[in-house]
Amino acid sequence: MGAEGTALVYVSLPALIELKLAAGRIGDEHDVAELIRANPAEVAAIREHLLTIHRDYVRAFDALVVRAGEQIER
Repeated sequence: MGAEGTALVYVSLPALIELKLAAGRIGDEHDVAELIRANPAEVAAIREHLLTIHRDYVRAFDALVVRAGEQIER
């Protein structure tokens, strides 16, 4: 059904976060916070990507960055 070859293609981290923010579910927000904690060096690049998509995604992402930081400090 359209699957050819043996190459696997993965979604990029910024695109994954974009999809999770678009879904807007609580579980996805938790996943994004976890991804932020696991990839702190990528926060600026993810934010830049989201700026090209929609400012609402940037606002949601910024709030989750704060939440992820608060959870690290506990």
